[in-house]
Amino acid sequence: MTRAVRGAINFKNDNSEQIIEGVTRMVDSIFRLNSLNALDCVSLIFSVTSDLVSINPAKALRTGTNVYSDIPLFCTVEPDCIGSMPMVVRVMITFNTENNIKNDEIKHVYLGDTVSFRPDLK
Repeated sequence: MTRAVRGAINFKNDNSEQIIEGVTRMVDSIFRLNSLNALDCVSLIFSVTSDLVSINPAKALRTGTNVYSDIPLFCTVEPDCIGSMPMVVRVMITFNTENNIKNDEIKHVYLGDTVSFRPDLK
């Protein structure tokens, strides 16, 4: 069975060191909370707002840890929309599982101000 889990984190500054630490922390949290391992992953798709240009999230993750080195990573730019939160990285992780995990059992991770994206998950 294939499932997906989401996450997001926002930053105060466009700083590569902070993005490396934050993206790594977000992905590590998703893996830990959902008992995932890298072998189960199909791919990670990142989106990033256009105001974060110091490092792309895939490179940030690969720089922060080698745990995910065999997983295909992809980045795209988040559409600019009026009222959107600035300086945000989002991720969707697709994974395979033998467990009959239900969608409402998946633990999505929204860090910092991005908790407002999914108030239903509180």
